[in-house]
Amino acid sequence: MIMIYEDDSLVGEDLLEMVAGYSQTDAVLFDDIGEMVVAIKDAPRPPCLVFVCYRAEAPHMTRSLEELEAMDFPVVLVDGALAVGERGLPDHWFSLSKPFTDGSIARLFQMLVNAGATFGTPDRRPDP
Repeated sequence: MIMIYEDDSLVGEDLLEMVAGYSQTDAVLFDDIGEMVVAIKDAPRPPCLVFVCYRAEAPHMTRSLEELEAMDFPVVLVDGALAVGERGLPDHWFSLSKPFTDGSIARLFQMLVNAGATFGTPDRRPDP
């Protein structure tokens, strides 16, 4: 599953549509980052990819980013370069800037695949 946080529904729907072309797995759009983090924690398996469209003023943004950093799946931070500052992105995180284009999404998915991410393939881990 791919999870996307974007509080602007038009931008979120555009991203959802673009991502669907590169994955055989479901994608879910959230307009509240706290709800997305709870959904990730409650899911039987971790998502294969998470997009976070950074908003400094969004409630719980900093805490949610810290929680996501502690989890082990690829995260794409959109327009969040200022959020990570000098320390840079964690190892399993990637960066994307708005406006999205088919080309930028294609390059992103190629980087993810090169880093070992899989989309639409069965999870190889046993059930807990």
